[in-house]
Amino acid sequence: MKTTYLIIFYSLVSLTLLIPNIAYAGKKHCQPYRDKLTNIQSQQRQGYSLKQGQSLKKREQAARDKWWQCEKGLLKPSSKSSKSSKTKAKQKKLALAKKKAQKKSAQKKKQLNQQKSNGTPAELAPFASTKSIIAKQKYQGKELQQWLSFYQAPKGCTRPKNMKKFTACIEDKHQQQLVFDRKLAKRQQYAESK
Repeated sequence: MKTTYLIIFYSLVSLTLLIPNIAYAGKKHCQPYRDKLTNIQSQQRQGYSLKQGQSLKKREQAARDKWWQCEKGLLKPSSKSSKSSKTKAKQKKLALAKKKAQKKSAQKKKQLNQQKSNGTPAELAPFASTKSIIAKQKYQGKELQQWLSFYQAPKGCTRPKNMKKFTACIEDKHQQQLVFDRKLAKRQQYAESK
């Protein structure tokens, strides 16, 4: 009689220890489904358009159903071999894409080298040139001296701190040039009339 009680006692103890492990194993098995559901729900908390919202709602419902079926034990566990074959297929696709990208970059380099050897630097670099750069001012000689004495730079335009100030300075200089050009034209007309 004692042995029967001991057997029953040990079987109850072993069952109480095994049941949480089985439940934990079930939770662990369903974790990818739960993670997918959580990911979709986090996307729903972010901003989205009407179409995206409807799509996210459908995806969330499907993910919730799948996760709940897994929790109830209605979903067959996915075989590891199918997962590994899927990952192998993805790796092959990535490798092929990488090879294609490398071939494209090699072809572009080859074309650039051919263009360099053909002597077409303008196509390669628009600012590459063998010609000297000539910078001419709008006014020269006496006109330049008159312009320099006429132009009054606004305060803070010697070294503008931001783009807004720089733009304002350029606009002011342009306005002063227009006024100076009018005065210059009047002077020339006056000189020609004499």
